Amino acid sequence: MAEDLPCFAAVTLGAALVGFGGFLWRAGLTTQPWYFLPALALTAACFDAALGPLGQYFRAAWLGFSLVTAALALPLTRLNALSRMTNVDVVAHQLTARAGLEDFVVVSPWFCGISFARYYHGPAPWSTVPPLADHRFHRFDVVAAQLGKKEAIEPVLERMRATLQAGHYVWWVGQFDMPAPGRVPPGNLPLPPLEGSGWSQTPYTINWDDQVGSCLESHGGEFGLIKIEESGDVNPTEELRLARAGGWK
Repeated sequence: MAEDLPCFAAVTLGAALVGFGGFLWRAGLTTQPWYFLPALALTAACFDAALGPLGQYFRAAWLGFSLVTAALALPLTRLNALSRMTNVDVVAHQLTARAGLEDFVVVSPWFCGISFARYYHGPAPWSTVPPLADHRFHRFDVVAAQLGKKEAIEPVLERMRATLQAGHYVWWVGQFDMPAPGRVPPGNLPLPPLEGSGWSQTPYTINWDDQVGSCLESHGGEFGLIKIEESGDVNPTEELRLARAGGWK
């Protein structure tokens, strides 16, 4: 039976990779590196099974190759181990100290609200873009419901304008680019599915960020980035920026 292990492992791995690739394609989601961990685990198990019946020298050579590969990865692994996975706790600490009760905090993209909800305990009310009722984990079903609304973020924009008109600050937390002065505010995207991207939230997230930035640039008497306290190297996946708008124009 041992001589059948290489064939069994090859068939298992081939079928699994085809099925896994088909699942990702059918899901239509933007892939992330961690999505491939199950496939890597199965690949390692199949290689281990396939190499078992082979000669001792071949297995020793494969072990040596694996050790060299692991050693080459150590510098990058050390760098990642010493880096922060997020700076949202630093941003939340600054906001807790500086944002007032009548201010308003806007968090975008929406998925940054999960970490923000954990660390922020300040007096100022806050909302993601679009507004979501549940920030415990990634509720794509709730986001999909917002995609089906023509003016999903209008409540947030209205709260921003009202805050500025009242003489208070709007704080913007997230992964955004500062809008160019005088840029024409973008309109709402058509309801999904969009041609080419279907129900993907990415085009809408970009559009919502553009609308928030345009609103603050157009109506904020003063609008600019706030320096974040030193926090060392941060994983770019959740390295957030902080901006503030005040006054009315």
